[in-house]
Amino acid sequence: MLADVALGHPDGKVYILGGGVEILKPPALPFVVPNISFVAKIEFTPAETGRPRVIEVVPLDSDARQLGPPARVDITPQQNPEYPGLPVSVQIVLNIRDLPIERPQSLAFAVLVDGHEVASVPLHIIAPRAPA
Repeated sequence: MLADVALGHPDGKVYILGGGVEILKPPALPFVVPNISFVAKIEFTPAETGRPRVIEVVPLDSDARQLGPPARVDITPQQNPEYPGLPVSVQIVLNIRDLPIERPQSLAFAVLVDGHEVASVPLHIIAPRAPA
């Protein structure tokens, strides 16, 4: 999910304002998005816990070119000792500042676990309306 602002809190909750951003209609292009937050929750089954994992978020333009370096998290999900049979979640919150937008297009934030894409979050940039 994309949002105006998000905070991953140590209590395990994610606090989100303006969640569900999918379309941006800038007043003019080029444009700089001052702040946008990427939020993902990745669930691991008990069988998947206890081994190192690499989670990456790769920002891509509509031509599948990287917009910047991937964000990378190295983690070893552990079973919850109180509830060992339940899945374990890992939450990722990335606050992106000053994202440059040059042209109308559909961007994607690809989520990879151990090099395999498990999700993609779109951001559609709509061309400004021509003056009447």
